[in-house]
Amino acid sequence: MSGPDQETTFAGGRLESVNLSGTVLETPNGEPIDLRGATIEGDLNLSNATVKVPLLLGNIAITGALDARGARFECVVDLAGAKIGRQTLLSHAQFNSGLVANALDAGFIDARDFSVDGPAVLDDASFSANVRFARSEFGGDLSCERTEWPPLTDFAMIAVTDEASFADSTVSGEFRLTGASFDGDLTLSGIEVNGDVSCSHAVVTGSLNASQATFGNEVDFEDFRHHGTNASFDQSAFEGYTSFSFANFEDSLSFTDSTFEDEVWFTYGTFEETVDFEGARFENLTHLRDATFESNVIVRNVCSRSQLFFHGSMIDGDLDSREATLDHFQFGAELAGHADFRSVRFDAQAVFKQTEFGGTARFDLASFAGDPDFTGCQFLSEVSFDETEFLVRPTFDDARFAVEPDLDAADFSRSIEGTEGPLIVARPEELNNARATVPLDALSGDIAVPAQAARLIEPNVPRTKALVTALKNLDHEAWYGLFHHSLKLARTAAVEVDADETPTVYVVGFAIDGDAEKPDELLEETSLIAAYTIVEKDFQIEFSHLESKFEQFDHLVAVPGSTDALESDVSVATHIEFRNAILRCLMVQIARYNHQEEENTLQFDCLPAIVGIFRLDT
Repeated sequence: MSGPDQETTFAGGRLESVNLSGTVLETPNGEPIDLRGATIEGDLNLSNATVKVPLLLGNIAITGALDARGARFECVVDLAGAKIGRQTLLSHAQFNSGLVANALDAGFIDARDFSVDGPAVLDDASFSANVRFARSEFGGDLSCERTEWPPLTDFAMIAVTDEASFADSTVSGEFRLTGASFDGDLTLSGIEVNGDVSCSHAVVTGSLNASQATFGNEVDFEDFRHHGTNASFDQSAFEGYTSFSFANFEDSLSFTDSTFEDEVWFTYGTFEETVDFEGARFENLTHLRDATFESNVIVRNVCSRSQLFFHGSMIDGDLDSREATLDHFQFGAELAGHADFRSVRFDAQAVFKQTEFGGTARFDLASFAGDPDFTGCQFLSEVSFDETEFLVRPTFDDARFAVEPDLDAADFSRSIEGTEGPLIVARPEELNNARATVPLDALSGDIAVPAQAARLIEPNVPRTKALVTALKNLDHEAWYGLFHHSLKLARTAAVEVDADETPTVYVVGFAIDGDAEKPDELLEETSLIAAYTIVEKDFQIEFSHLESKFEQFDHLVAVPGSTDALESDVSVATHIEFRNAILRCLMVQIARYNHQEEENTLQFDCLPAIVGIFRLDT
C-alpha cells in the first residue's frame, strides 16, 4: 500500500473498521503512518501485514480489536496511551525497532511467540483481562513499571537480552515467569502480586532486585538459577507457601527484614555466597535444611515463631544468629566456620543433636526456655556459655569437646528441674502479678464480682457440654496450637508458687465463638488465667500468675495440680494430660450443675481468680 498521493496522516480522525490484513504498508518518503488520537469504530486488522514505516497509534481509541498476528513491523510502533476496547492479538508478530506502549489501556492480550528487537515499554499500562506473552523474545529492555496486570499475567519461557523491570506493578492474580531467561537485570522491587508467583526454572544472569515486594499467595522459585551479582528480597512479604528448593544463587542472597507468613523451603538449594536473613520474621515452618551454603549464613535478629530447621545442611562459612528469637530450633548441620548464638532467645526446643562445630561456638548471654539438647555434638574448637541462662538444664550426652566448656559461667538460678522431657517453659517475666495475694475472707459474705465476670460464674450447662464436645473433637495439632503457651506458663507458675502441702490450682480461660457451626470451630483462644494456692497459715490466696484482663473469655475451668489426669509432675505434664484434666473438671462442672438446688450457684473454684482480677482492676 503506497503511492505518491496516498494519505499517511489520520491523526484525530474517525474511521470505521480498517482491514489491512496481508498488505505491505509504506510511504514514498518513509513518513510515518500517523493515527495518533484517532478513533476507529470497530477493528484494526494488521494480521500478516508488513509495515515498513513508523506506525503512530498513540492515544488511539479502538472500540473493537487490534489484530496484528503474524505482522512484521520494520520501524518503531507507538501505542502509548492507546485504548483498545476488545482483544489485542499480537502472537507471532515481529517488532524490529521496538514497541512503545506506555499507558496502554487494553483488555485481553495474546502476544505469545512474538518478538521485539529493541526496547519494549509497557510502563503505567493497565489490562482488564488475561495477558499472555509466553515464549516471546525481547531483544532489548523490557520495562513494565507501575503496570496494572490482570488475574493471569503469563511471561512463561520468555527471553530478555537486556534489563527487565516490573517495579511497582500490581498483579491482581497469577504471575508466571516459569522458565524465563533474563540475560540482564531483573527488577521486581515494589511489585504486589495477589495470586501465585511462578519463577521455577527461570534464569537471571544480571542482578535480581525484588525488594519491598508483596507476594500474596504461593511463591515458587524451585530450580531457579541466578548467575549474576546480588539477589535481594529485602523488606518483602511472602504471605503464602514459598519455595526456593533446588535453587542456585552464585552471588549473595538477601532477605533482610522480610516476612514469611507460611512455610518456606530452601531444601537442596546451593548458595555460593552469603545468605542474609537479618531481621526477617518467620511465622511458620522454615526449612533451611539439606541445603548447601558455601559461605556465611546470617540469621541475626531473626524472629521465628514456629520450627526452623538446619539439619542436614552444609555451611562452609560462619553462622551469625546473634539476638535472634527462635521458638523451635533444630540445627544438626555441619558447620565449618564459627557459630555465634550470643543473646539468642530459644523460646521452646533447641535441638543441636549431632552438630559438628568446626570453629568457635559462642552461646554467651543466650537464654534457653526449652530443652537444650547437645547430644552427640562435636565442638572442634572453643565453646563458651558465659552468662547463658538455662531455664531447663541442657543435655550433653555423648558430646565431644576439643576444649572443655566452663558451664560454671552459665546461669542456672531460674532453672526448672523436671523428671521427664522434653521440658519447655515460659520465661518467668511472662508471669503476671506473681506473689499477688487475696485474703480468704474476700471469698466470704457479700462477694464483689466484677460486672464483666458475671457470665463466667453463672452455671451454663449447654455451653459446658459444647466445650466438652469441642475438646474431644479437636485434633492433636489444633489443641497443641491453642494450649501450648498456656502449658508453658503453667509449668513456670508451678515452680514460682510456694505450694508446700497445698496443691496449686490452675484456672484456664476459653474464648468461644458463639456462631460456630461445628464443634472444632468453637474454640477461638485459650489462656492460663491464674495459678494460685491457698496459704492457710496466712489466711490468704497467693498467686504465681494472674491475668487482670479477661474480657475476651467466656468460660473458666479450674484444674487442681494434684488431679489424677496429670500423671507427670505438673512442671513436665504434657498438653494431652492437661486436656484430660480439663475434660474431667468440665464433667464435674456438669454434674454439679445437674444436681444444684439453687440457681446461679457461684463456681467457687474460679472465684479466687475473679476476685483477684477485681482487686487488681480497682
